[in-house]
Amino acid sequence: MPLANVADARSGMKAPSLSLYYKEANGYSREMEHWVTGGGVMGHTNGDAGNDSMTFHYRSETALCVRAANQHVLIKG
Repeated sequence: MPLANVADARSGMKAPSLSLYYKEANGYSREMEHWVTGGGVMGHTNGDAGNDSMTFHYRSETALCVRAANQHVLIKG
């Protein structure tokens, strides 16, 4: 993972060459969102009386911001 900082040509401000961002607004974040359904444990029910299983759901919405893309190489094995 490159740890270099690159400078903006107009402002001269430096920023990391690779940054990872996630969706966030008004206190709600999708950096790591999770919820539980079913099982009848801890008050989680799904209304299916014949199914005694608990399902854990995870969701993350991220974006990779690449600056100075000509400095990076992708190596496939």
